[in-house]
Amino acid sequence: MQKEFAIKEKWIDVNGYNIHYFVVGKGKPLVCLHGTGQASAWITFKNVLKEFPGNFQVIALDWPGYGKSSQIYIPHTVEFFIKILETFVKKLDLEKFSLVGHSMGGAITIGFTLKFPEKVEKLVLVDSYGLGNKLNRHLLMALGLKLPMAYDVGWHLMSKNNFVSKSLIRASLVNKEAATDEYVKEIQEAMKDNKLRDACKLWAKEEIRLHGTTTNYSGQLSKLKLPIFFLHGRKDRLFPVKWSQNAHQNLPNSKIKVFENTGHITLTDRPSEANHLILNFLLDK
Repeated sequence: MQKEFAIKEKWIDVNGYNIHYFVVGKGKPLVCLHGTGQASAWITFKNVLKEFPGNFQVIALDWPGYGKSSQIYIPHTVEFFIKILETFVKKLDLEKFSLVGHSMGGAITIGFTLKFPEKVEKLVLVDSYGLGNKLNRHLLMALGLKLPMAYDVGWHLMSKNNFVSKSLIRASLVNKEAATDEYVKEIQEAMKDNKLRDACKLWAKEEIRLHGTTTNYSGQLSKLKLPIFFLHGRKDRLFPVKWSQNAHQNLPNSKIKVFENTGHITLTDRPSEANHLILNFLLDK
């Protein structure tokens, strides 16, 4: 019978931001990095926090502007979060650890590992940003960010109109069984916070430009020598699955799993299968 571990919530000052994080379990540290949008440490990694503690000390933080961390007011890119992570792991005295990053969090894991390769044991990149120059529907997204009030109006509809929000949240998941009432409510509650709305907008305007993405590590991946596991939903509407496939082909010490009938939120769309594969990879099974 697996031992039950209590998930603890903590706060720590990081570069002037009050950072909230979860920690649970014992063993080698596993640091989990969520992405942008309707995300937080809990929304993205709650299943990892519940299922992995028997093998790892799982740590999942909320970025500034997300979850229970303090607000961010300045435009920022992936590089900003790399600096947050650098200070965070230093304050927690983490010498060597593995990283799991989803979406924007994937790009942060890559950037951090390129900067501090000696600190990272293994990388898990799920539906990762930072592996290419153009998103799916890139021009449409870039133009939308430039239209006055378009972003805020869209967010308002999502957060205030119950029918619209439920419909769009459920549409974001290919596996309709994953769109539980609990999950929909979590996203709706998150979107009521203007702090999250502003954080997403401040990041997206800096990262998603008309000419392409600001952060693109595809030309530097050959520097990564550690084991890497790519997971990507075939029907990801944001970041092309080809990004992960191309990266895998150029990295001999990597493996990949493409999930059929899965979108951008693989850890929610296919939680059991994804977590099983990630755990086996981290445990060398």
